[in-house]
Amino acid sequence: MKKKNVKILAIDDTKDNLTVLKALIKDAFPDAIYISADSGMRGLEICYTEMPDVILLDIVMPGLDGYEVCSKIKSDVRLKHIPVVMVTATRADKNSRVKALESGADAFLPKPVDESELKAQIRAMIRIKESEDFKIEEKQSLENMVLERTEALEIELADRKKAENKLIISLDKITRNRQAILNLMEDLKAEINERKLAEEKLNYERNLLRTLIDNIPDTIFVMDEKGRKIIANKADVDIIGYNSESEILGKTDEELFPGEIGKRFHKMNLSVIHSGKPTIDVEEEFIDRSGKNHWFQSSYYPLAEQNGLVSGLVGIGYDITERKKTAEDLTRKNNELNFLNTLATDLNSMDPEGNLISFLLARLKEFTGSQFVAFSEYDPIKNNLITKHIESDQKILKSFIKIVGNSILHNQSPVKITRETFTEIITEIVTEKKSLSEISFGVVPEIIDKGIRHFAGFDRYFGLSFVVSGQLFGTTMMAFRKDQPSPSKELLKSFSHIAAVSLQRRKAEEMLKQSEEKYRLLIENQGEGVSIIDLNGTITFANPAAEEMFGVSHNDLVNRNLNDFISHDLLNITITLNEIRQKSGKSTFEIEITRPNGEIRTILVTATSQFNNEGMLTGTFGVFRDITDRKELELKIMESEAYYRTLIDISPDGIFTINLEGNITYGSIKAFDIFGIPPDVNVIGSSVFNWISPEYKKNVLERISNIVDGLDGPFIREYKLFKYDNTVFWGELSSSPLKDKNGNPTGLLVVCRDITNRKKAEQDLIMARDKAEESDRLKTAFLHNISHEIRTPMNAIVGFSSMLGDPDLDQEARKSYTEVITRVVIIFYQ
Repeated sequence: MKKKNVKILAIDDTKDNLTVLKALIKDAFPDAIYISADSGMRGLEICYTEMPDVILLDIVMPGLDGYEVCSKIKSDVRLKHIPVVMVTATRADKNSRVKALESGADAFLPKPVDESELKAQIRAMIRIKESEDFKIEEKQSLENMVLERTEALEIELADRKKAENKLIISLDKITRNRQAILNLMEDLKAEINERKLAEEKLNYERNLLRTLIDNIPDTIFVMDEKGRKIIANKADVDIIGYNSESEILGKTDEELFPGEIGKRFHKMNLSVIHSGKPTIDVEEEFIDRSGKNHWFQSSYYPLAEQNGLVSGLVGIGYDITERKKTAEDLTRKNNELNFLNTLATDLNSMDPEGNLISFLLARLKEFTGSQFVAFSEYDPIKNNLITKHIESDQKILKSFIKIVGNSILHNQSPVKITRETFTEIITEIVTEKKSLSEISFGVVPEIIDKGIRHFAGFDRYFGLSFVVSGQLFGTTMMAFRKDQPSPSKELLKSFSHIAAVSLQRRKAEEMLKQSEEKYRLLIENQGEGVSIIDLNGTITFANPAAEEMFGVSHNDLVNRNLNDFISHDLLNITITLNEIRQKSGKSTFEIEITRPNGEIRTILVTATSQFNNEGMLTGTFGVFRDITDRKELELKIMESEAYYRTLIDISPDGIFTINLEGNITYGSIKAFDIFGIPPDVNVIGSSVFNWISPEYKKNVLERISNIVDGLDGPFIREYKLFKYDNTVFWGELSSSPLKDKNGNPTGLLVVCRDITNRKKAEQDLIMARDKAEESDRLKTAFLHNISHEIRTPMNAIVGFSSMLGDPDLDQEARKSYTEVITRVVIIFYQ
């Protein structure tokens, strides 16, 4: 079949809706031919002229509404095969959907139209339409073939009768004329040959037709005037459930199909035969001999003789079981989708204080028909499940409580959360089990399961896990009876996801409320002022600290303009800062405000821009800090710093500071002058070891280490130092530890003095001292020698003098002693 461009007709009395549909269809199906009609009557006219492939039909329209238009389309033989998608603004209107189905609608599409859903619906309808078109073409082709062959047979039968009439005439002539008989025999011989050729041709075409009929996948059969099958192709034999044509020939549908189905089929066959009117495209459901269910779409045509009398019928049909199943699945999925969409919509509009679990379980029970739905909340701290809510018929609930006990609600679930069960719960979002014992991982005894099965009739259970990103919020157990259909797992998985997201959102909302309350108390009780200011400068929020800072009464700051408190000069500054914040998002600045009592205060403002969801600046979030006292203190500190800096700059000694890494952090003018550092050279950050002779580096490191360990105080020492030009000089460094407010050492304060001249003077003094000490030593040695030289004769003089005083000494001896003393004196003076 040649592929053609799809025609999509949209019927809606609202031009905006038609424009939206056109845009969505052109985006999803660029090659499609889009046709629109603004009324039901105009839509019907276009259907006859354009024969679209899919019709998007609005329900509510003036004049002919959607139901009437759909009924007219489906009741017309030419249009009934076109799929119709009803576009409705109500998602959960059951009566509207039932009415739409009765009018012949094939699918539904809720407003506002979702692009992906529109695309899916149109593609499904296009597939259905293509299938319908193919079947119609095949059926029409087969009908034309049967009619052509029937006409050929009738012509051949007419020719055969003519030949027989000729034969009769010839026989009459034989009796009157022998020669004529001979001639007739010749003619008869020729006629017989022609007849044989015709019969052979007829047999060939009959075999060809039979072969064609037997190999066509659709069923073809012929019945006589009593509704008995006289021809049945292979497809017809197979679909009924027999092995060969001979088994069903001569039998009516009443004999071939069981019960009421056979009676209904036979009655319809006789109706076509007796009325002479065809029955076209009848959808029939039946069960074959193996018990398998089938859906067929069949057409029945009366078989008339040359005299116009109906002698039977010809039936043609094709299996539409898969199409019906697809349509049923589509309807089921549409219902499930509508349920989930409605659920999501209702959840969005639900009161934040409403009972979320009760709402979810009631909707799930209503849609699935479950007789018992229980929710257990997961406690991640205690690692257990607590049964919080049950939705069930009272009779079943009473039976359940009678067997299990009254302690169901608000107590721990019988399911034990081990590592294995937890993994299975968060992995298998939807599980189906045959018993209560299985669904509880074997915790519930089988005797209780049998009791529940006996009283409530439950024969299967579904377990649902409410999981988002590996986080478990709870589980739900559903119970079903034997006669109840099971919901699809896809539906339950989708429901579980929606429920889990809703529980996550509810938990987040509760945490947000707690957080908002915490931050509200924090903002209201903190010492810094907090406010929100709109683009006009109006204060829309202020905490008590801000009110106190601006000097106004409680609740008197909101709705006042910031310009009421600042001067006109500062107004332009705030406007400029607003423009900066619009680009960067944040700024910090100081302003002076004037309180209502005339007092001027200095405020440090940290302003952060606030934007809406579209990225537009909506205002400023400001944090205020009163720095008036700090500014006064800073002024005093600056004055003090200027005073002490002046003292430092006029000091005859150089002063500099170093950190604990030995890097210079400050240097006075005199310090730079001592080291000969040019004014244009910056040495801040350089290492102090660049200016100290290497042999003293160890001493400096020990000094810094002792300060870090708290083992050292003020210290004075002499070092050999380098000037900027590498000239060596001597300096006296007096260092004291620098500490922060907590008493932790941060570095050293060093006072430097150039003692090169002093060191030179000290060296000179040392040299003079050494010379004096040498002179003193020589003098002492000389004196010691003189003393020895004097002491030797003096000893003789003293000794002999003492002997001269002896009264017993004679004159000779006295004279001798006197001569010795005289001789010694003479020698001493020589």
